[in-house]
Amino acid sequence: MERKVFMGRLYSNRREKLIDMCMELQRDGRKFLYIMPSSAAIREVREKFNRANYGFLGSKVIVFDDLEVD
Repeated sequence: MERKVFMGRLYSNRREKLIDMCMELQRDGRKFLYIMPSSAAIREVREKFNRANYGFLGSKVIVFDDLEVD
């Protein structure tokens, strides 16, 4: 399984490119994990996926806090 990590500033045109790349991965039947630093920013990203791809099929959009283990 091929794994790639892409990082970028929160508000940049790179974020739009990453969203488009994730949507393309999903259309090809592949999975992705999109991690955002804050819950405020994640709402916009989730909304874009819902409008364009009708949600996340086997993939996730989460915030850093979701990675914590109690």
